[in-house]
Formats: sequence, C-alpha cells, structure tokens
Amino acid sequence: MLWACIHLPLLPLEVFQHAHQQTPLVIEDVNRNRRYVAYANHSAQDCGIKIGTSIPTAHSLIQGLQVKQRHPGLEQQGLEHIATLGYGFTPTVSIQTPNQVLIEIESSLRLFKGLEALNAKLCDALSQSPYFAYVAYFKSAAGAMLLAKAQPQSNIQGISYSGDHLQQCSLDFLAVEIDTIERLKSMGFTTLGDLFSLPNDALSKRFGKAFVNYLEQLNGQQTLGLSPFKLPPKFDRRIDFVEELSHSEALLFPTKRLTNYLQHYLLARQLCVRSLVLTLYERFEQSQSLVIQLTQPHYCAQHIMTLIQHQLEKIQLTQPVIGVRISADWFAPLKAQNQDLFDRYAITAKDQYQLVDTLRARLGKGRVHGLTIAEDHRPEKAWKMSIPGEGKTFEHPNNKRPLWLLNQPQALRHKKGVPVYGERLQLLKGPERIETGWWDHAPIQRDYYVALHPNGSLLWIYKDLQQSQAKTAQDQYWFLHGLFS
Repeated sequence: MLWACIHLPLLPLEVFQHAHQQTPLVIEDVNRNRRYVAYANHSAQDCGIKIGTSIPTAHSLIQGLQVKQRHPGLEQQGLEHIATLGYGFTPTVSIQTPNQVLIEIESSLRLFKGLEALNAKLCDALSQSPYFAYVAYFKSAAGAMLLAKAQPQSNIQGISYSGDHLQQCSLDFLAVEIDTIERLKSMGFTTLGDLFSLPNDALSKRFGKAFVNYLEQLNGQQTLGLSPFKLPPKFDRRIDFVEELSHSEALLFPTKRLTNYLQHYLLARQLCVRSLVLTLYERFEQSQSLVIQLTQPHYCAQHIMTLIQHQLEKIQLTQPVIGVRISADWFAPLKAQNQDLFDRYAITAKDQYQLVDTLRARLGKGRVHGLTIAEDHRPEKAWKMSIPGEGKTFEHPNNKRPLWLLNQPQALRHKKGVPVYGERLQLLKGPERIETGWWDHAPIQRDYYVALHPNGSLLWIYKDLQQSQAKTAQDQYWFLHGLFS
C-alpha cells in the first residue's frame, strides 16, 4: 500500500492572511509563561523578527504589529479544504491534526498512469490553494507522515521515499514525547535506523509497548488506525481579515478563495449548487447577507464569482468589513455534459442559463423573465411569465403558432372576403378553429389562418365567427393577431 502525506508547515499563519497581505503578522505561543513568536510572515521577518523572539521584543521592532493566537477552528477548515482536494485522487482520506492530511493512492495509480503523473497533478492542485504544502510518499501511513514533516529540511516537494530514507531520519521528528527523544539521544541514538536495529523486547522494556508499536507502524509492520474524513452535508466557510476592508472591490480576492473552496467541495460530492448566501461581517458585530440564486444548478467557481461580483458592485459598505463567509445547503446532482464532436462552439443550455444568471445579477431579478405555457387555448392567455428555466417549454406541438403576438388584435379590411393588410393576403394554412372560454365570460369563436403578405412576411390572422354571425355574409371580420417573420 502507498500513502501520500500532505504537510502544511505554515497553516497556523496562513489561515489569517492571503497572498497579498502586507501587514506584519506573527502567531504567538506560550512556554513557561513566556510569550514568543511561533510563526511570522515575510513582512515581519524582513523587519528583524525571528521564530522564538519574545512578543514584547517583536512589538518594539515593529509598530502596528499584528499578533494572533492560534485558531484551531480555522486550521481545521484549512485541513478540510486540503482533504476535499484529496477526494479528487482517492476516496480514502484522513485528517491528521494539527497540520497533515493522509491519502491512500496505490489504488489510484493505474487511473493516473503512474506515480509521477499523479504527483504532478496533486502538486498542481496544491499550488492553487492558499496553503504552502509538502508531499511525501511512503508504503506506510505513519512513515509518510514522519517523512513529510522532515522533508522541509531538504526543501523538495512530491518525493517518494524508500526504507533507507526513513532510517536516515532524525529522532527529532518522532511523534512521541520530548522526554523520550531526549532519553534516546542521551543513549547515543541519532537516527531511526539506530532504533530499528535494536530488539523490540529491549525497547519495550525501556520505553513501553506503545513506543514499539509506533516504530512498527513507521516501517509498515503494523497498520495505523485512521479516522476517515467525510465531507459535511452543508458547505460553510469563512475568512477573517487581518486588515479591515472598506471597498467592495477589495472583497473580490478573499471571495474568490471561498468560491474555489466551494467548487472543490461540489466536485468531490458530484453536486451542483442551486443557491448560496454571501455574508459580509462588519465592524461592531454587524453583518449583511447577499443571496445568490442560480437559474440552473452550477458548480463552476468562475460563473459563481461573476454573479457575486455583480452583486457587490451594487452595494454600499457603511462600515469596514472584517470577514466574509459563503454558505450553501441546496444542491442538485451533477450531470455529465456530452460535447458535440463536430461543433466545438455549439451553444448549450448551460451557456444560456449562465447568460440569464448574469443578466439577473446586473439588472435585478424582477427585470428578467422567462415564458412558459399556460393551461388555456386562447392565444392571448396561453402563455405567462415565469422564472427563467422553470415551467413548461414554450413550443406548440405542430409549430403553427407565432412567438410574437400583438397586444390587441388589429382589425383588417377585406375585399370580397379576402383579408387585406396594405395589400391582399394569401391564405396558406387553415382554418384552425379555437372555440373556448365560455366558463369565464370571455368566450371566443375564431378560425385562424397562416397568411402570406406580398413582401414575404408570414402573418397569423383569424376570422371572428361571433361577429361574422351577427352580420351579413359580406361583413366578415378579419383580425391580425401575430407575426411569424
């Protein structure tokens, strides 16, 4: 069995900043009542702050230094994001706190055509995430975790290790108590190879059975018990800012990160989202929410981001924003799309609905409508406005109805019973009799025809039988009701 361990050495720092963060930022830790710098971004390091510097000293070096404590909730969200990426390579994923994710990849090697191709795709996916990561491959899960933690010393990404590499590892990377490591060093041991050469009984007597079991898990003699990661039924992610943002344009970058998280989540669960809520957290614990409703379910982050951008352009921020959040719990199954072999640029229904979503985001929901069929045979009442993408398809069974109807039928003259619209019309098809509406006191009795105008236009006209029967035969009444072209 082959395992890949994704190690995130800067996770506590990265959950508080984005790629363009310029403010000096450090993460503090406490040891024996001494507050010191555990992590520092590049801006802080450029000003002379180092790992281990006391917090008072750091404040004296930089005025306006941002000091944060570790946030386990945000770190867990980061691990879940990387675990969601792992679902694109294998169904066996496990989160190992505080900063590692394990994925079993041996069963996926054939699908990705070997380890080299899989590693290239995995590293490419990780490079698009906001987290700096190392990847190590080993035959055991525990060994992969240790090698990934030791790998930053060699500054290499995506390395497959053998048993010799494991034996050469320093004891400092063992997942055991510090006191145990110090005891081993005091006995002259420096690498794991020194321990593997010793009999288990002697090690068990001095350091306990649990320590021996851990060594056997490292070299693959025992299996490490793992808790599988399962995607949550709802998507809910939030990003808090180190600096307050006062302009809606500045919200686009962190929001794009959240939409990318959403896309990875949707693809991992093979779902599309129908609607989502964007929440902006403002100063003084106030917030405002924007509901993004999609005409048809979608998963693409780029399309969702376009809709959010149009919504942000229309709002005015009354207070600085300190955080942004996207939540979604209304999904639909992801359906595979067949491509046209000969027409690569064919317009699909998905493209049409993306256009509708964009128009609704720019113009407002109340200004973009669809048409659908109503349960009525009277042409002027046979249609109604609807939400785009909903309702019945607007298509007559025998394609004899025009899409363009006049608001009010226009009376036509006639010559010897032949209707005239500027010039004499030629009747091509008909009659189609429609006689209905008696139940709501608006009855009609009409014979409809398709007529050809001398200029080539196709018209939809009718003869009103009610008025025709009330007059003499020479006083038939013709009306223009619609245009085909």
